[in-house]
Amino acid sequence: MTVTPVHHGLKKRYSARILLKKPFSDAEIADVSKNIQKKLLFCDVYNNKIQEDRYKGTPSDIIWIYFAFYNRDIIRGNYYCKTTWVNDNQDKAYWYSLEGSNKRLIKDVHIEFYPQYKIISNFISDNIRSNDEVRYKVKEIRYQMITYAEAIISLFNEYQNNTISEEELFASVTPYSSVLDRLFFESNDLPFSDETVSEWVEANMSLFSTIHDFTLFYNEKFRNIRDSSNRKLVMQSTVLRYYEDLKNLKELEQKMVEKPHLDLMR
Repeated sequence: MTVTPVHHGLKKRYSARILLKKPFSDAEIADVSKNIQKKLLFCDVYNNKIQEDRYKGTPSDIIWIYFAFYNRDIIRGNYYCKTTWVNDNQDKAYWYSLEGSNKRLIKDVHIEFYPQYKIISNFISDNIRSNDEVRYKVKEIRYQMITYAEAIISLFNEYQNNTISEEELFASVTPYSSVLDRLFFESNDLPFSDETVSEWVEANMSLFSTIHDFTLFYNEKFRNIRDSSNRKLVMQSTVLRYYEDLKNLKELEQKMVEKPHLDLMR
């Protein structure tokens, strides 16, 4: 499903997510893992040009492969097991440790099983709600959070224009923090949706997280963490991220509105 570069220092590393479309045995998963490892040995996937210049043409040092039986599990980071492969330059005693009952060596493949996989997978399945229900709840939270975000940004702009003092900004923003805390925690308790709207939900969650960050700066609770100059800088940066999140969400909705069953703009 995905191959993610997780390169670090001099080590070329990859993490892959695999959807098993039938009930493979553990021995079969070991065979699949070997085949995927071979495909990723000289993989060229990078986050930026610097990584490409550093690692291109060199073999991988470490490869992690995560397996799940349902796409809904991959979307939510719930996996049946993970295999690990490292080259001869790595500390194999460390990476291939069998300490713990959930780690086994099957056909010379190191596999770490996640015992709660089925329980979590069933929980996700039992708590999936209709797309309409999830969309309604997300948009309800979004409307409120954006309303408070715009109010905080407006106050911050007044402070930057010397219309109000920093003390007045603290006094005005602090009461909003508890409300945004509640809304943010409520957003983290949303029912599960199917994969057709998962990207949209994640984009909204990113926006909610950014808005919640507004509560960390001009909040009496955190006044002593930063000085005035640093507070202003991080707030400016977060405001820019807020508008970038809005832009990304709008672009995503414009793409999705072209599909009738994903009409999110109505």
